[in-house]
Amino acid sequence: MKKTIQKIITTKASGAFVAAVTTVALTSVPPCLADTLNPTADTYVQSLVTTDQSANTVLLVKNQFGLPNANNRVTFLRFDGTGIGGANVVSASSLSFTIASFGTPVNMTLQLFGIPDAAANEQFAASTITFANSGYTDGSADNNINDTLLGSPLATFALPNTAAVGSQISFSGAGLDAFLNANANSDVAFILTTSTQNSSVFLALASSENTTYAAPALSYSITPVPEPSAVSLALLGGFGLFAALRRRG
Repeated sequence: MKKTIQKIITTKASGAFVAAVTTVALTSVPPCLADTLNPTADTYVQSLVTTDQSANTVLLVKNQFGLPNANNRVTFLRFDGTGIGGANVVSASSLSFTIASFGTPVNMTLQLFGIPDAAANEQFAASTITFANSGYTDGSADNNINDTLLGSPLATFALPNTAAVGSQISFSGAGLDAFLNANANSDVAFILTTSTQNSSVFLALASSENTTYAAPALSYSITPVPEPSAVSLALLGGFGLFAALRRRG
């Protein structure tokens, strides 16, 4: 996309200054871009189990009172973060999932965490990550997550016991925006868990392998920071006009 700004140039002709307006074309990014991404990797890990779940059609979340048991499940997701953060200001972001199935319906609190830039397993391989080697799943009774490493959730979602299969859940808010704006590399990775402890409760969300329901989707808007060259040229034009008018006066 092209945008133009006007630059004032003054020349002297017949003893008088004449202001000439020239138009300079600058290549720029549109003022606001919206995008939606599907995961480049998604899977879930299960305590005391090392089975590869990368080809599974669902992403499971379950919290059965912490370890030791083989029923806790935590979901990992990774997206292509190219162009997210840095000079591009992210806003109105959301991470959405589609419910594929669930156990006994109860009110359930879901928590979304972000894996920091360049931290261990930010670029996890879905086929080899496990509950034991992820570095973030510790089987703690509150949510199976090492909160010391990850801090507070980026966002939470209160899933009602009336939720239906095929309906969507979505995480959004200032915490998610801030996490994306802090991105400085080509990946953004998340962990989804629950703080609701119940032996009969699990939630199955459609994965990127699911052909019945929509895959997880990261949506956001970007506002590029103005290019320094464009700002400088605009200021130069303004100073030129001021000088021309002052001399003519």
